[in-house]
Amino acid sequence: MDPFTQQVLANLSAANHLDVLEALTLDDSEEDSSLRDVNPEGSTYDGSGGKVASHKVAVAMWDIARQAVRNEPIVKAAIRGDIPQLKDLLQQPGVDVNIRDGMGDTALFAAVCHDKFDAAVLLLDAKADPNIQSFDSWAALHAVSRSGNQEMAAILLDCKANTEITDEAGWTPLHVSSLYGTNAIADLLLERKAKPNAQDLDGLSPLHTAVDFGQRDVIQTLVRHGAHLDAKDHNGQTPLHIASMKRPFTPPVSLLLDLGADPKLADDNGYTALHFAVQGGHDPALAVTPLLQRGAGPNISAADGWTPLLLAVHRMAKPGNYGEAVLKTLLDASLTGVNRVSSISSGDTTPLILAIQARSKRAVRLLIDRGADITLPVERDGQRITPVLQAAACQNPEEVEILRHLLTDASSREKMAGDITLAHITALHGHSNSLRLLLERGTDANAADKEGRTPLHLAAQYSHPECISLLLAQGVNVNAKDNNRRTPLHEAASGADEECILLLLDAGADMLIRGGRERLQSPIDIMREKLGSENDENVQRRYLSILTVMIETLAEKDPRVGEVSQDRRGGWTIEAIQQFYQPGEEERRQGPTVSQMRERYQPRFNTEAGQH
Repeated sequence: MDPFTQQVLANLSAANHLDVLEALTLDDSEEDSSLRDVNPEGSTYDGSGGKVASHKVAVAMWDIARQAVRNEPIVKAAIRGDIPQLKDLLQQPGVDVNIRDGMGDTALFAAVCHDKFDAAVLLLDAKADPNIQSFDSWAALHAVSRSGNQEMAAILLDCKANTEITDEAGWTPLHVSSLYGTNAIADLLLERKAKPNAQDLDGLSPLHTAVDFGQRDVIQTLVRHGAHLDAKDHNGQTPLHIASMKRPFTPPVSLLLDLGADPKLADDNGYTALHFAVQGGHDPALAVTPLLQRGAGPNISAADGWTPLLLAVHRMAKPGNYGEAVLKTLLDASLTGVNRVSSISSGDTTPLILAIQARSKRAVRLLIDRGADITLPVERDGQRITPVLQAAACQNPEEVEILRHLLTDASSREKMAGDITLAHITALHGHSNSLRLLLERGTDANAADKEGRTPLHLAAQYSHPECISLLLAQGVNVNAKDNNRRTPLHEAASGADEECILLLLDAGADMLIRGGRERLQSPIDIMREKLGSENDENVQRRYLSILTVMIETLAEKDPRVGEVSQDRRGGWTIEAIQQFYQPGEEERRQGPTVSQMRERYQPRFNTEAGQH
């Protein structure tokens, strides 16, 4: 909330005008989002838009508030333009022509605000001070710069109204005239030596303000009187930056360029006018094309690494009709950046890799058609990432088409560090559509990375049953062991994913193979340990359900286990499950014998374990 708004609300509260106060209370969440812009990684770059509009709202709020606190007869008479009453009041002994009402307004200020010229003349003749500022910090010249009354402005200036008087935001009357488009007033102020390059507290000049609200005539008047086209505010933004970021482009970008604005200047964050124009996503003819024609560079990096070309690629993933047109326009202007590696906060990238991340099939095709190298890698966190590796990590119909577009005999064999193949990546992320495409292209579904893990290991570890089904349908080794002798079933058991475990068991996964980095465990042992350490009864039941499936699967393969299964009353105990292999044995491929089970542990119903 700006100082004007705060002052308005404070004054109304002090005067106990709670009804007006409630009516004027604004919800910040309803602020027009078009007044702000955010780069793709969340940093805000705000031109004059939000500040100027907030100023305009505050002025309107004061208009409403004034109706609630008029309490001086001379001010009321000035508002009505009641000359006889004004004369009568001015003739009273001890009258103060500059007395203020509850909002700090003098009679002269009120007369100017309500276009009561004769009343203003009468008050000025009575030595009313035109430079007294109301509680909102506006003087009479601010008010007339808003209304556009030339005759009123002239008489105020003749009576020594200060052209450089500033309100709490640092706005001069010329700023106000630039905001409201009162060009005749702007011209008059400038003829009376108003400073065309005065800056408010944010460094905004009248030209910034005129551009922000598309006041074409005022723009030309200001420039004719010496306004600096490339004046920078406290963010380093010029009027051309402001014009380029507007939505829609009401300020004429071409007009500023024709007047001589420099399209190559960057703000304090390294953003040029072209950065902002591209981010807007509007018809390129409005700003992008004129800027390019005047020498703006599509490959200029901002401080955060973003170029206009990268912004255009990113913009393709957003709604709008002009994203593709903007990207084509930039590529037509220069192809030198199509294979440029840029460093943004998320890491190194290229336009093609960014297009893949943005999930834009159209951008990918457009970039490849314009010469993007589908093999060009970038380094991220020590990993070598190529476009096809990036595409393999994507999932949805668009991205599968992107992967299909990038796959060649050579690219299908791409690997990340650690011998991680495309099949590993898709299995890890659960991108079944991409994995299906790779399998159709003949990828090695049994390929092991440097840790000995196959795609099936990763699909089981990260609980992706659809990927498991695809790999099993290819006839992969369901009992493949990694460097720690762990199988895919070990991974599924560690995640306690019953659907994945069932798929692997149905495919013949051996649940008694023992493996592990620090100590050897079988999948059954993993489940038994998880059950023993679990206190939640619902989770216990789920774990016991998985263990029961494992035991029944063993029973189907070994008649001795089946005999024990028929003897059980209510299910298996944890103790019985612990004995499905002999301690110390690396592997045990058969279940316990009936005699061993009966001799050591009598299967029984165990309510404490939550079994039923």
